[in-house]
Amino acid sequence: MARIWRRGAGRWARHNGAGEIPEVHWIAGADDLQAVIYRHRDRRNHPEYERQVRAIAANVLQTEVPLSLRKLQCPVRVHYSWDCLRRLLQAKAAGRRIEVDSVLLCEPSNEELRLAASASSRVLQADRKLIEAEFAFEGTTQKRSVNYVVAYPVPQPLALARPPVLVLDGLGAQQNIGQVLRTAYHLGVTSVLVSSPCMHLGDSSNWWSFAMM
Repeated sequence: MARIWRRGAGRWARHNGAGEIPEVHWIAGADDLQAVIYRHRDRRNHPEYERQVRAIAANVLQTEVPLSLRKLQCPVRVHYSWDCLRRLLQAKAAGRRIEVDSVLLCEPSNEELRLAASASSRVLQADRKLIEAEFAFEGTTQKRSVNYVVAYPVPQPLALARPPVLVLDGLGAQQNIGQVLRTAYHLGVTSVLVSSPCMHLGDSSNWWSFAMM
């Protein structure tokens, strides 16, 4: 099927026989501020990164946020995986407070573009080599990859926890968390309490999206 790209002000709209595909913002280089949150920590523009993270958190919380990112009550992270993005959309539809600020794609299909647009109004795309060199996280180097910036308020009143409750603390790897959560889910666990060290194990993974379902 023929595909036609129309460009304007760094944005692309793709058309085919089924109609227009969601608008995409093209990332031409590593210094594009639209993708500053996706860039490697040792190469990113830190003042702009912190400004954008605080703005996203403030938008989700609908309040002013502290200057220190360590004190944010709404973590803003880069995560990956199409399956986990679908779980996040399901969790959001179920009423969870989750905000996908943007989605970064590489060589997406039309279906993947539509899924990305259903998750966020900001859909970004970059060349595969650029993503692998500057924006790659685990799971991103495959031909059709997806990364996304997601914000999720963490603190919840303990009164909202419904038994049976699982408490996670002292785990050393994010893979362990995933295995524990999968087992707990099948055993009927409905609430999960996570220590701060365990939460930080998920900074570049999507283990917690399973817990939100």
